[in-house]
Amino acid sequence: MAADFAGSGFAVLQSVVVLADLAMAVQLYNPDVLACRVVQADEAFFSLPRQLGANAPCALLVLTDSLDANAMAASMAGGVHAYVADGYSAHRLPALVHSAQARFRHEAVLAQALPEANNLLDERKVVDHAKTILIRARHLSDDDAFRMLRTASMRSNQRLAEVSGHIIQAARFADVVNRSGQTKPRPQR
Repeated sequence: MAADFAGSGFAVLQSVVVLADLAMAVQLYNPDVLACRVVQADEAFFSLPRQLGANAPCALLVLTDSLDANAMAASMAGGVHAYVADGYSAHRLPALVHSAQARFRHEAVLAQALPEANNLLDERKVVDHAKTILIRARHLSDDDAFRMLRTASMRSNQRLAEVSGHIIQAARFADVVNRSGQTKPRPQR
């Protein structure tokens, strides 16, 4: 396989036979692509992408003779970027490598976008909670509550989520004060 890579214009940094040596080689060389030829992928192999993780991220191409659908699914779920079953040939190698690299780059973009999307969703939940508080307290419509939040955001030069957070916090304090005024003092003995 190393000769096929070299013949296709790729530099082979190291060939590894023992799986345990693979993680160390990847960290040492930091390759663009890690190509693995395996007869039958097992749990030890599927744990490889998790072991590599952020320490040495690279595209992972698996070439195998196995047509086991469970192994395919497990490898893709585990972080393999291209899984080629019973179809390896030297002339297809460049396309397979580029496919693995493209998927790796795509997943990297998604991984960077996910925290931002989660943050936006969390901010939306805070704004919706603040709108609900305003709707109940002031008997406003949904649109009017949003306009009130937006106006306060612009006047205070704060993000909408920040203003909403202040409203939620104020409502919590008001609730605590209301509850403390409702409790009857216990008689002292």
